[in-house]
Amino acid sequence: MPFFMGVIMQFSTDMRRLAQSWERGDFPKHLEWIEINGVRGWTGQRIDFKFPIVAIVGENGAGKSTIIQASAVIYNNPNGERFFASDFFPDTPWDSIRNVTIRALIKEGQSTIESSVRKPSTRWRGNEERRNRPTQYLDLKRIQPIYSRTGYGRLAKPSHQESGSIDFDENQIERYARIVGRQYTSAKQATTDFDPSRSVPVVEIDGQHYSGFHQGAGEITIAELLTLDILPYSLILIDEIETSLHPRAQRRLMRDLAKISKEKKFNLLSLLILHMFLKSCHLKLEYMLQRIMMVK
Repeated sequence: MPFFMGVIMQFSTDMRRLAQSWERGDFPKHLEWIEINGVRGWTGQRIDFKFPIVAIVGENGAGKSTIIQASAVIYNNPNGERFFASDFFPDTPWDSIRNVTIRALIKEGQSTIESSVRKPSTRWRGNEERRNRPTQYLDLKRIQPIYSRTGYGRLAKPSHQESGSIDFDENQIERYARIVGRQYTSAKQATTDFDPSRSVPVVEIDGQHYSGFHQGAGEITIAELLTLDILPYSLILIDEIETSLHPRAQRRLMRDLAKISKEKKFNLLSLLILHMFLKSCHLKLEYMLQRIMMVK
């Protein structure tokens, strides 16, 4: 069974400022709670979200992913990939998904709206009534080494040439250096003439260039996070945010996310495997851990 981390605050200036902004009501669009019934052992438990950055901690198989996936499908994402309950909770030769309801209370300005997607029998209902909100879901594919990602191995040939790039601006380079703890002269996401659809991070340190094929997983993860186009009032969902990051990089990342969350008023919901991540970030709880009872 997972543990829901209620209000999370860090002993840092950025996190304190984020908390003050939240308490002033500066986040007009956010998810107040979500309730899951009828899937993966959930029987109507409700999870309250009481801070812009929320972590859910639990062992493997405890039900953390169900929470983040349910949060993804409660909104309609008008700015990119759309998420549907059928993508995350499919019928299979071994599973028949029936009598499922995912409910949520959504805050939009002075209004609160209850929304739901449900599958009473063979079809999911409620997709057409979902509220619009920019939503980004980053699953564990992001921590795969570049060379093991589908189609990327074919890019590692010296005969290919760089065909384009999106350069990091000064602010992105400064954030990248601060989080990872290295000094970068430049950084970019580059593509090749062989496959312009697949980009590779490339950094410059002391006059030497290194591509993602020669970078660590944590360095690649941060580079790709920094290239996200986070729109104001977005919902950002990240699976196991601590994976591949050193504890010091974890702390710096959380400070960075707190600062950006305050500026853009987005909400972050992340899954964690280890409670140690919270300790490494010097996080405290505004209230005690709430145990979510699961029927397994």
